[in-house]
Amino acid sequence: TVGVGTWRPATPAFATDITVMDLNVKNGMQQSLGSKVLFYRNDVAPGRDWIAFDLTGRCASDSEPAMTCSNRSAIGARATVHFNGQQQVQEVQGGSGFCAQNQRRLHFGLGPHARVEKVTIRWPSGKISEIAAPATGRVHAIKEP
Repeated sequence: TVGVGTWRPATPAFATDITVMDLNVKNGMQQSLGSKVLFYRNDVAPGRDWIAFDLTGRCASDSEPAMTCSNRSAIGARATVHFNGQQQVQEVQGGSGFCAQNQRRLHFGLGPHARVEKVTIRWPSGKISEIAAPATGRVHAIKEP
């Protein structure tokens, strides 16, 4: 059991421009040892809220020192979501696992009746962005200032 959902083997379903379920592909080193690729579906109770972020890093100019720039993929950016007196932190990763790449979108499950007070993003350059009371139930595209 993960959070309020249950992970169980599932048949993959794919859609265009809409997510109909969470899909987790387990394909670590065991795949190279002859194991099968496993698909898991996350069944979450209705009424649970979420918020997600697509982050894009930037440099002000090509002449700006590399230490003050973030990579365009925002790898290393850390987002902290403050909601209902709690915090969740996630960091953008470039990939993990054997022959795998992670989605760079940061997705936060908030539970029922969530109200996000603020989101703080620490960019790889060291810059900090703060977003007050962002809407839940949607993906926010955020560019580094």
